[in-house]
Formats: sequence, C-alpha cells, structure tokens
Amino acid sequence: MYPSLHPKKKLQKNLMIRITSSRSGIFIQTCHKRLQKSQIQQLSHVTISTAPLRSSSATPICRTYHQQLPRPTHTFEGHSLDFSKRSSYNAELERAAHGSDPDRVIEILRRMEEDCIAQDRATFDILLKFYSRRGDEASMLECLRSMRDKKLWPNAHTFNTIIKHFSRKGDTKGMESWYSKMERERIHKPNKMTFDLILKHYCDRGDATGVESCLQRMNQAAIAYDVATYDILMELPHKENDLPSAMSLLEELRGKGMKPNFHMYRKIIAMKLSAGDNEGATQMLQNMKEDGIEPDGRLLSLMEEKLERKDSGSAAIWQRK
Repeated sequence: MYPSLHPKKKLQKNLMIRITSSRSGIFIQTCHKRLQKSQIQQLSHVTISTAPLRSSSATPICRTYHQQLPRPTHTFEGHSLDFSKRSSYNAELERAAHGSDPDRVIEILRRMEEDCIAQDRATFDILLKFYSRRGDEASMLECLRSMRDKKLWPNAHTFNTIIKHFSRKGDTKGMESWYSKMERERIHKPNKMTFDLILKHYCDRGDATGVESCLQRMNQAAIAYDVATYDILMELPHKENDLPSAMSLLEELRGKGMKPNFHMYRKIIAMKLSAGDNEGATQMLQNMKEDGIEPDGRLLSLMEEKLERKDSGSAAIWQRK
C-alpha cells in the first residue's frame, strides 16, 4: 500500500520514516537527515512536496500519491477528520439540547465517542447552553474543564454564554466575576454582545449605577452604541415611567442617524398613554408607521383601551385594517 523503500538500503540507513494520517491522504515524513532531490527521484511512486504538516516538527520532504488511497476517517490519535460527520452530530445535538431532552443528548454524545468523533468548540458551546437552561452549573464547569483538557480555550462566545447564564438568574456577582475573568485571560476581549448582556441585566433590575458603569466600560472599549443598545437603555426609564428621559434617549438615537425599533416605540407609546398624553401617543404611532414599522395587535389593543374613538383624527391611525 505504501511506496516500497526496502530496495534502497543505502537510503534506509540514514532515513527515519514516520507515517501519519491526514485529510488528504497518508504522509511519509523524514526525520534527522534530508534526502537530496536526486535521491528522492530514485524512489518509486513518491513526489516532492513543500507543503508543511502542522502536526509534526519533522521536516516534510515527500508525500505519496493519495488519489488511489482510501480517504482516512480518523487520525491515529482518534480525532475525527470527517468534519461533515461532526457537523451532522453537532446539528443533531443542538436539536436535542433545544428540546431539553437529556437522554437524547447523552445518547448522541455516546455515539460520537463510539465513532471517534472529537468534540469541538461548537459541541461544547451547545452543551454549555443546554446546561445553562437547566440551571446545572456543576455540569457547566465540568464542560469548561473538558474544553481546557482538549486545548479548546474559551472564546468570546463561550464567556458570553456563561455571563448570560448568571445574568438570567439575577446573579450580579457571578456575572461580574466572569466578566472580570474574561478581561484577565485576554484571550478574547469583551465584545458588543458581552456589554449588551450586562447592560440588559442592570436595566432590567433598574440599577442606574450599574448601567452607568457598563456604559463607561463600553466607552473605554470603544464599543459604539447601536439601536440594540438604545433599546436596552429604554427599559430603565420605561420601568420608572420617566417619559422625559425616554424622549431624551429617542432624540439622541435620531441624532446619530438611527431609527427606533418596534420595542422602543411600544415603550414610549405606553408611557405617553400612561401620562394621559393621548395626542402624543397617536403622533408616535404615526411616526412608527412612517418608519415602516407596523404596530401589532397588542399595541393597537392598548391604544383602543386608552383612546376615545371619537377623538378627532386618531381613529384612522390606530384602527385595525
């Protein structure tokens, strides 16, 4: 199956052969001593290759023709090289995890192990989300340990999954602890998603001090505000029914050339109706339609409850078509 080197006894004396498996076929590497080009040409079925092999420190000198060799499914270390099969397993695992089916998740992981399909970062990210939804922090930590054992260092997405877990359970200390760990490790810097998660946590709790601290960190990290940022920030005045602050945010958003989204309009309309400003709510609904955003049935029902149908000019705007 491999090129025969036996007849070349003189070459064998100064040559150490290492055979490894790769996605493109079987590689033969030489160690300790280089072959001259003229010597390589004496070997049958062997061609010169300058392509480096990432998995070895040996100098790659030659490579066999691999067209006629069967494509290897696994390396000798047992790690899968069949990425399409691993992707298929990950897709199946994600469906099972989304359906909160622990037995199915365990069964898929078992089959991956039997098929020698190595778990990659995508696999662990799916498992982290699965354990997070179940509130199983012990399994999340075990998952992280397994990642490190496999030299799969946590990336920004991994940290964001953990930060979201602690934010969702209302654990400010745990959330900030993992944010600090993310900054200390300096593998991946906190990104826009990281700050959105922390900002939402403080806005949902009505913690103005925490919001201010998060915004300062965003500015230091040179993370620009977008519509999603203002949407999250709008939750703070909405909770406190602070219409002037909400309108100030809206003006700041428009001043940067951005348009409010549906959720921002809904919150401001609700605040205007609560303050008895029916005309302002009606005008805001009109602005919403001009921006190409259609109100849903829930918002229209709220308008119907607060506005009088005889109110001149308003019925044509909020009435269902």
